[in-house]
Amino acid sequence: MSDKVTVACTKDFMKALQDLSYEKQSQFWDFLPKFIDNHLAKGIHYEKLDNRDDGIYSAKIDVGYRVIIKYLENEGLYVLLYIGDHVSTYRWIQRRHCEVNSITGVLQLYQAENIDVMYPYQPYPSVEPEEKRLFDQYTDKELMLLGVPESLVKYVRLAETQEDIIVLQTLLPEDVFTNLKFLLIGCTLDEVLIYMADSCSYASSGTAKADYVENSIPSVDNPAAQQTFYVVRNEDEFRQILSEPLEEWRVFLHPTQRKIANMDFEGPVRVLGAAGTGKTVIAIHRAKYLASKCAEGEKILYTTFNTNLPEDIKSNLRKICTPEEMQKIDVINLDRWTGQFMEDNSLPGKLIYGTPLNNLWAKACEGSALDFEPAFYADEWSRVVIPNKAFTYDAYASAPRPGRGNKLGKKMKQQVWDVLEKYMSLMKVKKVRDNDTAMLECAKYIREHRDDPSYVGAKYTSIIVDEAQDFGDAAFCLIRAIAGDEHPNDIYITGDSHQRIYGRYTNLSKCGISVCGRDRSRSLRINYRTTDEIRSWALSLLKGETFDDLDGGLDPETECTSLTHGPAPVVKNFHTADDEVLYIAEEIQKLVSSGEKLADICVVLRTNQLISLYKKMLTAADIRMYEIKNGQAEERDMDAVRIATMHRVKGLEFKYVFIASLNKGDFPNPNVVKETNTPEANKEGTKSEKCLLYVAMTRAQKGVYLTSNGTPSELLPAAE
Repeated sequence: MSDKVTVACTKDFMKALQDLSYEKQSQFWDFLPKFIDNHLAKGIHYEKLDNRDDGIYSAKIDVGYRVIIKYLENEGLYVLLYIGDHVSTYRWIQRRHCEVNSITGVLQLYQAENIDVMYPYQPYPSVEPEEKRLFDQYTDKELMLLGVPESLVKYVRLAETQEDIIVLQTLLPEDVFTNLKFLLIGCTLDEVLIYMADSCSYASSGTAKADYVENSIPSVDNPAAQQTFYVVRNEDEFRQILSEPLEEWRVFLHPTQRKIANMDFEGPVRVLGAAGTGKTVIAIHRAKYLASKCAEGEKILYTTFNTNLPEDIKSNLRKICTPEEMQKIDVINLDRWTGQFMEDNSLPGKLIYGTPLNNLWAKACEGSALDFEPAFYADEWSRVVIPNKAFTYDAYASAPRPGRGNKLGKKMKQQVWDVLEKYMSLMKVKKVRDNDTAMLECAKYIREHRDDPSYVGAKYTSIIVDEAQDFGDAAFCLIRAIAGDEHPNDIYITGDSHQRIYGRYTNLSKCGISVCGRDRSRSLRINYRTTDEIRSWALSLLKGETFDDLDGGLDPETECTSLTHGPAPVVKNFHTADDEVLYIAEEIQKLVSSGEKLADICVVLRTNQLISLYKKMLTAADIRMYEIKNGQAEERDMDAVRIATMHRVKGLEFKYVFIASLNKGDFPNPNVVKETNTPEANKEGTKSEKCLLYVAMTRAQKGVYLTSNGTPSELLPAAE
């Protein structure tokens, strides 16, 4: 792209361009290089809009089609605001204003005209209102410090209800609306100003007494502006971004997200955040950032617990990374990495899971005098032996057993240890390993042989751990060993214990990973995916449960806010599965008739057996279905309603989610809740099932339907 002109564009422009016909899009691509080369050329018809003196221009794409452009003379920047036919284009710009905020220095796009429709019944008051309004405690100057354009201050002041906040969102710049939402969830003005300074690199005093925020960077390069505006670095990149359906996370990040993704840390960092706060989005962008800094021969490891996520992660990384950057990023499930490492370095043992592992525990239990099920010993192994590295009786006898419930006397501990010792012996004899044992052995081998000529394995400069709540101590001991001694940007960890669905726990400090202090621990507070109604409803499922912070403490449960609103989740119960499926099919047809795409709808069930049944029944009801299977990336171009298990949809998102067959006996899954004869384990199993439903619900952006047939699950509220 020529240096003569710097071009940026908005979300609205990108969406409008993609809505045009292929012919009109082609005409835009013909227009763009001509505009860059000489925007004043006669055929372009670059003209200032009538009755406006704010730097708004239009340019001709074709007969009847125009581009609306904002020119920032001081920065030499041309911002493409909108594209379309004459009528829609001029109607769009008539109601909008685009300017650099004189206080924050951020380029803002917001409603400018006809906004009195917001409160047609409630003009700007000349007397004090009887009821206190939401922002009465703040002065005009303080609201403007948060970025509220002066012309919109009076409308912010009128807000009294949640409905008013929803209307405000249509008027205000995105960064400003976020700041006001923070006030509404209990943040002080000073806290929001500090947050603005921290996330946007503002030079602010961080106090409510500040008169301005001084900003020396270009208005569109400010992280706050980059929620709405994207600078077109080159035409090829621009074409690539628009070559497939616009996924806003690839281009537009919130300032807090962008800062974390592109920040250099002195050592490990932990990022906590509820479902929908963009943890994986940030991790993906961070992988790109770190890969861009890698020297020749250096690599990044991006790892997860879930076996399905790596394929989805790789698919999304390819959308934002260059081929050179992709070559520097290994994306792999940690169990698979461990198995490959054992094979490459000729370590003894083969990883086993599922039935083979269960059979091994059953064999170890034979002859035991205790009436404990094999699952009890497996939990004792992963929750007591592994975290404490208690591989002798003396070490086991003195190891803490928090949350294990059964108080074991000296004799019982010896009897339990006999089973555990027999299990270790069987692993050696049969030359197999569970993943915890294998990871600890790999960690020990790495520490002892990293510099040996025979050592086989990539030496990663940085490791990104996604969905960290599902990893145990053994995994993080291995991650610490792979990363080597602590160094800048060595380990990036993101997770949310509210989404723990595999029953594993960790204490990062005990694994040699220090995340103490604000510089090494961040919390995300904005939900970008789900509506506030879905978020709060899903969170209510977990009421009364406690959650950890991955480092031995309790999750601070920092208040989170959603930026969108919509209907509350729908709860329905039916006499039969046939009635339930008929309802789901009818609702899907209604959504499609209203303009929604089949691919943006997902039906979620607890087990693979239910997937097979409901897929067959919905197909018979003339609903085109596509199953998202384990170990395979979702094919987003498949024109069909998705169907998947609760576990498989983790890490994915859809506009609408139907969670079906939430029946007593099916959910909670009895195999999980009653896997042992201890009340504590049963309670833990129920909590895990609640978390699984929370995960499934929070995949939805706009709407959730919870359906059952027969007797509904006890975890659901009363149906309609």
